[in-house]
Amino acid sequence: MAASSAVMESGGDGDGPSEGFLRQLEARRHHDATAGLGSISAPTLVCAGRYDGIAPVANSEAIAAAIP
Repeated sequence: MAASSAVMESGGDGDGPSEGFLRQLEARRHHDATAGLGSISAPTLVCAGRYDGIAPVANSEAIAAAIP
């Protein structure tokens, strides 16, 4: 997964993303909660940001489509 330089957190030294930021990206890469979306029974609002460099609108559209 590539992150644009605009969304990368600085490690404080200005030389790139922080260790915490990289760990968060790695954790997100392995997290998949789509199997449970069909069991949501409450009204649900799924929001997305057109310029979000990590979670594109298409991801939110797929999530919304999987919720009954």
